[in-house]
Amino acid sequence: MAAKNLIGRQFGRLTVLNRITADKFRHSKWLCICDCGNQVEVLSSNLNTGHTLSCGCLSIEQRTKHGQYESLTYNSWSAMIQRCTNTKHRYYPDYGGRGITVCQEWLDSFANFYADMGDRPDKRHTLDRIKVNKGYYKENCRWASLEVQASNKRPRKRIEETVPF
Repeated sequence: MAAKNLIGRQFGRLTVLNRITADKFRHSKWLCICDCGNQVEVLSSNLNTGHTLSCGCLSIEQRTKHGQYESLTYNSWSAMIQRCTNTKHRYYPDYGGRGITVCQEWLDSFANFYADMGDRPDKRHTLDRIKVNKGYYKENCRWASLEVQASNKRPRKRIEETVPF
């Protein structure tokens, strides 16, 4: 079966220039030029599914857009999103699983979170919810030391130990 001609088609930032070859599984590869000027070889399937949209520059741009990618503040924001939305996260049952949510503005953008909360002061401070049974939003969050957070926990159920006679 002949490969569909993709020459001249645009996929994200990539424009298909030429068909290169088929690999040993008969998957077509295409030479593409990215809007940034780099050339890259891409499988048809990756173009058609939207898996590959650039030479890699798009991913780098998304990670560094705000200049905070590996900062303490960004890590706190990312961890908050994961705890509340990712059912596979180890702490999901204590957060998203019990109804703790993140406001839409913060879900939409790190920049919105950063505008509301500012820089995380240091490693000893983490994101704290003032009312522990409410979600993450500007009026309910603060940067707090571990000591402050220790006094702001929801009550734990006490397990009575039974002693055999």
